[in-house]
Amino acid sequence: MPLLLRGLQLGTHSFVKLFMITTFSGLLALLPTLYMAMRIGDTVLTPSAQLQFVDGRWGLIELLSLISILLLQGIVITRMDLIARENRTDLGVEWRSALRALLPLIGALLLCMGIFIVTCLVAGIAGMLAGLVGMLFAGKAGLIFVLIVTLLAACIYVSIYLLFIQYFIVLDRKNPLDAVNGSFNLVYGKWWSTFLVLLVLVLTVVILAVLIMLPFLAVFGAFATEQTGRGLLIKGVLEMIFTAIFAPFGLAVIYLLFQDLKLRRQAPA
Repeated sequence: MPLLLRGLQLGTHSFVKLFMITTFSGLLALLPTLYMAMRIGDTVLTPSAQLQFVDGRWGLIELLSLISILLLQGIVITRMDLIARENRTDLGVEWRSALRALLPLIGALLLCMGIFIVTCLVAGIAGMLAGLVGMLFAGKAGLIFVLIVTLLAACIYVSIYLLFIQYFIVLDRKNPLDAVNGSFNLVYGKWWSTFLVLLVLVLTVVILAVLIMLPFLAVFGAFATEQTGRGLLIKGVLEMIFTAIFAPFGLAVIYLLFQDLKLRRQAPA
């Protein structure tokens, strides 16, 4: 809890200096949704039917958006580090750090995708086997429930171990493989404490988000539930607002958690 409070304090202190970047990052993430919404228009679709509107141009926009967001993440992490150390923010330093980290960040993203694919395959097999027991008690619903819970638990478990990859790449200049190993070693033996900090953070953000977003939901909620281009766009805009407001606080907490775990690892036994 003290670490969480310090993280929220750092997030408040750095909010103004990070808000424009997180807003722009949210806007970039919105671009593929905007393109999709323009193509769908007012046509009512099921989520699966939206796949018919996916084309090469959408894929290119998604790719460029993702690369740009990774670049901005490098800037945000560098700026957060400068603010936390009470140094003057320097856009030139931040850009150079982000550009240097861009290719490793892309490599780390691909590596993480591979890790999650393997995790889902292993968890899927385990979930199917465990689901056979659930099927004896609840039929097909029991099988599906156990499978979903197994996949979700496995993804959360692995995600905690991979939490600090970007921080190792940007701040410690690690390559993707070393960053994965560094993040794993940092969390090893501290998984539950790391998970609890993030759980409290998520619950805090969700409660605050509900209170702040209620006016927006009251105005746009009905449209956002419609499976049309307009509904898809409104959902994307709400997500962008959420990212812009709460990303600085989440990044600050994870940054302090990263530094706290490193200090604990370096401390003599």
